[in-house]
Amino acid sequence: MLAPNTNNYFYGSGRLYFKSNSDSGFLALGNVPKLEIEITIEKQTHYSNQEGTRLKDKERIAEKGATASFDMEEYSAENLNLAFLGNGIQSGSQLSGQLDAESITVVDDRFVSLGKMDLSILRIDHGVVTDGPFEPGETITGTTSSATATIAWADDTNRYLECINVSGTFQEGETITGGTSTATASVTSISTKKDVVVTDAATPTTRYILGTDYSLDLAGGLLRKLKTGSISTTCFVSANYGAKTTKSIRALANSETTGELLFIPTSDDGPRWKIEGWKVSLSINGAVGFITEDVGSIPMTAEFLADTDNHPDEPFYRATEII
Repeated sequence: MLAPNTNNYFYGSGRLYFKSNSDSGFLALGNVPKLEIEITIEKQTHYSNQEGTRLKDKERIAEKGATASFDMEEYSAENLNLAFLGNGIQSGSQLSGQLDAESITVVDDRFVSLGKMDLSILRIDHGVVTDGPFEPGETITGTTSSATATIAWADDTNRYLECINVSGTFQEGETITGGTSTATASVTSISTKKDVVVTDAATPTTRYILGTDYSLDLAGGLLRKLKTGSISTTCFVSANYGAKTTKSIRALANSETTGELLFIPTSDDGPRWKIEGWKVSLSINGAVGFITEDVGSIPMTAEFLADTDNHPDEPFYRATEII
């Protein structure tokens, strides 16, 4: 529309896509709160020396180019792979299983890795034990549910078992029986605890206490021996761990990320300009926040390179107004 016209006022919004040279389709980059394009021009000037004062008598464009800067707010594996110059997303997994009295060498007031994530134990509270006691290491069976579990620790005084290697679902009120001992008891409650069983031996006599003898970072699968506690240089850890899938990026494994950049406008106010960049080189343009008070962002720069072979009349990019 010819100016002046308030319909020409621009309120930008839209969707940004990128197609790397190794892909056959465009990747949606998610929410992008900022997209800016800057033209760079370098001029070469000439001055005449025929007068006492040098006079500029000619100017020519020596170099020209363009860059786009944008922030990605979605920390997807695909976006971080672009930002960190990864060579593709690596898929991994953790199968469900258990640590069964795993020997762990610990260090005073320092965390060590248990090698697994999503750690927990099953606690079964029970009534009076007959023909007991229950023994750590034996398998218990629910007489109604047929569920089974391995005892990692048995607290006879407080009448509960901490179990791993659980199969099936135990039921409140049913009787559990020991597989090695002749112990039986009635189940009063069942709960999953975000904890691990830390003991003094594979056949334990002491169960160490969370917060007194050790602390945990369950998300990271880390255990810290507290110097003021009772653990020596080695302890034995039992826990269940759930199935997990992982994605990882080999940062800086790639030397460059090049491809096509596409912006699709969605604004309801003002003109809508579609941007097509034929040949761009992506690079990170600042720090990626992993501890932030606000929504984190991934700052990126796209350098438009001249694609004279495929687009001789518009080698850098095309801007198209959608009416």
